[in-house]
Amino acid sequence: MPFAGSVALAATGAGESAAANPDGIASFTDPSIASPIDIVTGPDGALWFTNFGNNSIGRITTGGAVTNFTDPSIEWPGAITSGPDGALWFVSDENNSIGRITTAGAVTSFTDPTISSPNQITTGPDGALWFTNRTNNSIGRITTAGVITNYTSPSIDGPLGITSGTDGALWFVNAGNYSIGRITTAGVVTGSSPTNMLVNGSIISGPDGALWYSGQYAIGRMTTAGVATEYGDPSIESAEDLTTGSDGAIWFTSYGFGRTAGAYAIGRVTVADAVANFTDSSVSSPEGIAAGPDGAIWFTNTGGASIGRIATPGITCGTITGTASGSTFKKCLPKQKDDKSAAGPGLRLSADDTLTWTPGGLTTTFSVNEVPQGQGLCGKGYREYLESGIVTGGSSTYTRVGDPVSMQICQKLSTGAVKLQHGTAAAL
Repeated sequence: MPFAGSVALAATGAGESAAANPDGIASFTDPSIASPIDIVTGPDGALWFTNFGNNSIGRITTGGAVTNFTDPSIEWPGAITSGPDGALWFVSDENNSIGRITTAGAVTSFTDPTISSPNQITTGPDGALWFTNRTNNSIGRITTAGVITNYTSPSIDGPLGITSGTDGALWFVNAGNYSIGRITTAGVVTGSSPTNMLVNGSIISGPDGALWYSGQYAIGRMTTAGVATEYGDPSIESAEDLTTGSDGAIWFTSYGFGRTAGAYAIGRVTVADAVANFTDSSVSSPEGIAAGPDGAIWFTNTGGASIGRIATPGITCGTITGTASGSTFKKCLPKQKDDKSAAGPGLRLSADDTLTWTPGGLTTTFSVNEVPQGQGLCGKGYREYLESGIVTGGSSTYTRVGDPVSMQICQKLSTGAVKLQHGTAAAL
């Protein structure tokens, strides 16, 4: 079940195969998607992902259009991250290499004897890429020019996930001794802090400045001072990857929703220890997860050979402007009192008007057709107009091209002033 404020999506878009459901999950398929592992938002506004099953790198737009890139140097690609140079960087486990792919699809591969089963990769605070070497217990660093340095320490034990901390250092997960390690950009390992839980490998820097990591039965949080907190819940089993959503919560992929094998889900946890789970039949062995440029959460379905998308329930406020009439309204999502706070300059929207909605810097345009509704919900002294149409351009957390939209506009009979009454859950 979705929690309060969740919004169902209209299932449209190139390559999409799953219809919308109460949890707002949509799925995108393409013949080139094969056992996708990790996913990240790229510098070009698209999502990039690794295809472990066919040794390729995929790209998907927020509208669902998929492009695939191959190269002989890509072998068992795993983690992928957006680099400081405007390219995407990834690890290839089978040939022990670090790969780089431009947004145009040009691939470069870097090898070194110290690279050994690279697992995760991230951009460091020093402008280099940092990665974990799982089988030789070391942390690697590679510059954007391809210069590789390797760091070892007795405190590094089966390293998996790695991320930049708010303290200017790198933090990593030790699967061998269930601890969180720290390494400075100078390569100094300052020991490790125990987690008191079975860690699964992923770690991110959260919106609260702490480190968040995934576990077998819980999500962990550790301050940069090494103080750990465990967020356990009966619904969590085999939590995998993590990301911070536009709603400020931590979202994660889970292999065993409700401690049931094969019951996959997308999870959400807050600092207040509120855990929620979302799933449908299209969610299959979810692995990587990322916050998309459209404000939604995107994830890989390794078992389902698809890319999933789920809307976040965060409060998103934007301005709706009628370009023909000049009317301006404020709209917040989920529905808030602010929905009714803004008014137009005195003229209601005209039929076939074009509206522009801009929440968080993103723009959605849609054409509307109006139907007079009488007094309706607007109350005494007002006339209600139903504005409805189809999204024709742009994207946001809750709308994409092709989505249906509708709203009620109230016009005050005495002055002609208008106000936005409300929009439909499926669109606005």
